[in-house]
Amino acid sequence: MILLNENHQIAKGSERLCYLHPQDSSKIIKTIYHKLGTVDQNIIEYNYYKELNRQNIAYTHIPKCYGFVTTNKGTGLIFDNITNYDGTPAITIRNAIANQEITYEEIRASDLLNDLKSYLEKNKILFRDATTVNVLYVQIAPNTHRLIIIDGLGPRRENFKIILYKYCPFYLLYKIKKQWKVFLYNLHRLKVQTLQ
Repeated sequence: MILLNENHQIAKGSERLCYLHPQDSSKIIKTIYHKLGTVDQNIIEYNYYKELNRQNIAYTHIPKCYGFVTTNKGTGLIFDNITNYDGTPAITIRNAIANQEITYEEIRASDLLNDLKSYLEKNKILFRDATTVNVLYVQIAPNTHRLIIIDGLGPRRENFKIILYKYCPFYLLYKIKKQWKVFLYNLHRLKVQTLQ
């Protein structure tokens, strides 16, 4: 059993807590603290990642998933800990704009968005919870950045839509494009907020 405490906690979502792995700083552990109904987001996400693994995708814009582990906070799901190339913590795109590390206009003018959009469409990855806190602005080399999605992938719940995503590529692509518009809208809202 892996023992987790508040000192290991690095993020909190509406359903899950995210901890730095106490024995391996290159990994994080997501545990459930508030299950919405009967949905276990870790199980849904793990099953989605199994499908991505089966397709042998490149993990350039999302972290790898390593399966389940037992912790004192319940069953946890292990992922890569995404950091900058020098090992420092990467920040969300929301914080990068708020801290003026990059502006909305610079993001729109760069290849960052097109690169991420192409990756999602090419690998048929659904970015369901398309918020700016789920995307990191990662420095992968000096003066070189990449947007990496760390949460909100795959279906929200296990229902008939999973079958549609799997066997109806046109519907899946429609959803990917629709959620991308949501992400762009959320990104634009950051610009509005910084001007207020």
